[in-house]
Amino acid sequence: KNVLVTLYERDENNNLLTEKQKLRVKKIHENEK
Repeated sequence: KNVLVTLYERDENNNLLTEKQKLRVKKIHENEK
């Protein structure tokens, strides 16, 4: 599993990722489903 995706899932509520990162990870996330 992608590290960014893991971070994204864990820190969604904490806003640790930048908007750009979130967008990128969202794409990865969609592709993995």
